[in-house]
Amino acid sequence: MTYVEFKDQQGRFDLSMSRDWQLVAKTENHLVLRLVEKGDFIAQATVSVWSKAEPGKHLSVAEFKNVTERTPGWVVEKDLQEGEVPSGDKGRWVYRISALGQLDNLPTMQNYYVVASPGGEQVVVTFSLSPKQAEKLGTKDLSLIGSLELPGTSGK
Repeated sequence: MTYVEFKDQQGRFDLSMSRDWQLVAKTENHLVLRLVEKGDFIAQATVSVWSKAEPGKHLSVAEFKNVTERTPGWVVEKDLQEGEVPSGDKGRWVYRISALGQLDNLPTMQNYYVVASPGGEQVVVTFSLSPKQAEKLGTKDLSLIGSLELPGTSGK
């Protein structure tokens, strides 16, 4: 499989992703990607640069949960999974919240991740998809999160 690299111009993060992820929008603090396979829209990922914490610190679980619950247009109907995600030897902290609900009155599954480096850099990534596409997403969200490099983590 061929991979594409994205390097944030301000050096806040790098991503390495399969060509199935298409860049659709970029602002100063957001990157929007869409996962398309054989013309079929699977999911959207929004990478949001978060405010830097003090070195060695990051958003608390309660703060992160509050952030996810305040997503505009999002109404949680069922929590699916929540917990720390093993990040290997990259020296970073990763936490995931996965839920079903309504996003602007459409059935939606959302997987939220916060990724923090030892230096306090933080990125929040939200994966939004139709619940019917969950099987097609599989572990592609975890693969994208695994490729995310922040300053102070291995490879960056």
